[in-house]
Amino acid sequence: MIMPDSFEFSDTSNPQTDFVELDGGQPVPGATAQFLSFDFCSDGFFAHAALAHFAIGIRGRIPRDEHGRPRAVVGRGFIIGHTHLVLPDPERPGHGGCRCHAELPDGQRPGMAQIESYWEGGNFLHAGSCRPAEGLVDGVNYRFELEVTESALIRLGLGRAGADRLDQVTAADGHHPVPSHLTGLWIGLASGPKNRGPWRARFSNVRYGWRAGQV
Repeated sequence: MIMPDSFEFSDTSNPQTDFVELDGGQPVPGATAQFLSFDFCSDGFFAHAALAHFAIGIRGRIPRDEHGRPRAVVGRGFIIGHTHLVLPDPERPGHGGCRCHAELPDGQRPGMAQIESYWEGGNFLHAGSCRPAEGLVDGVNYRFELEVTESALIRLGLGRAGADRLDQVTAADGHHPVPSHLTGLWIGLASGPKNRGPWRARFSNVRYGWRAGQV
């Protein structure tokens, strides 16, 4: 099973069932990191799905119930979209959504990318990892590069597709209960309340595999 080179989500996608996922296979000899990279371009997603985001995870899996429905997502990765309603939690230092544009109204608030880890029964949004400062907007083709090492270091590179250099942010995540032996990759939609209007989001130029960790 392979992940397609390109695929789309839209306002008609079902967050409960419409996942793109595969088993990433065993690491090649000498590899210390799994990676996933892709281009992303949206039409109306950041404006019309003002409380939604895409969740992306690697070194993970999607556990399912007896009917085959996802009951959780597990792995380490990042989100693309809106997390501004997730407030800081004094009992979980460093956890919280991207609130740098929280004062803007729905429809005008740009999206963000943010590192996140996921496990059955919990998650952790790394509040200090929100990128880029100006936010993400519809109609721009972005490039994302995710890497997770065997020591649970998460590296995210992002910028405009075709740029000579991507902005880099990292987060050490070894203190969270994500199993270290997993090899799956997945992308899914975490939807908020009813959309304000139609939208589409396209993932393309998808690449993934194993390599010696860069961080």
